[in-house]
Amino acid sequence: MTSVKKNVSVNSVMVDVLLDAPPGFSAKHEGVQSPEAPIGEIIQEVDRVFDKAGDPRVAGGRKGVCNLAVDLVKRAAENKGFDAKSYQAMDVHESLGGRNIDSFGHGFNIVTVGGKKFLVDISFCQFIDPQTHEIKEGQQVSGRLEDSPVASALLNLGYVELTGASLEDYLRITNIGSKVHLQKVSVDSLDQLAPLKYDYEMSELDGWLSGRVKLYPMDEARNKPTSEDSPETPVA
Repeated sequence: MTSVKKNVSVNSVMVDVLLDAPPGFSAKHEGVQSPEAPIGEIIQEVDRVFDKAGDPRVAGGRKGVCNLAVDLVKRAAENKGFDAKSYQAMDVHESLGGRNIDSFGHGFNIVTVGGKKFLVDISFCQFIDPQTHEIKEGQQVSGRLEDSPVASALLNLGYVELTGASLEDYLRITNIGSKVHLQKVSVDSLDQLAPLKYDYEMSELDGWLSGRVKLYPMDEARNKPTSEDSPETPVA
């Protein structure tokens, strides 16, 4: 199958998005510039946890793991001395007047580095169909990969700088209904919401991040990692 690249500008980073690519494609390996540090270092640290568990950041991957992903990103950022918060997309839509029934039940992070805020979502790739490039939850389509700079950045880099425009695009692709309420979007929209609390214990998160404990394949029904024998089995 022939692949065609489309160049998309995201916060001055030129991202090559693969169109008509085979199932399971990930544009992050196709000539994308290296993420800026240290936000890139945080994401790479968490990506390694999932990569070792056989769940890389590719279109259609990391299904049902957003609770774990946001906790790992938050913990990795805080371990490095950076402020990090977690939010639920559905809550943001509802706070702006949108219907929660039309919104993705999906978590994301806001990480602040050097006074600059970044929207981080390393599991958004689960909503990207690897064959059609549609963005969807179940059978409900919210957009297309090549039409959303934010979706392209999240697949490629795992993050995008938080601005009013990037937050609006993110909310647009996490909503399958009316977009009228998105006219109210600004960076300050998140200040009205209480951040999510940790879903996992600090010791669990630190064990996975350090590589001392193996992250086993995900149990989607519980959105929790499962262990074969003992969750404390060290990585070989």
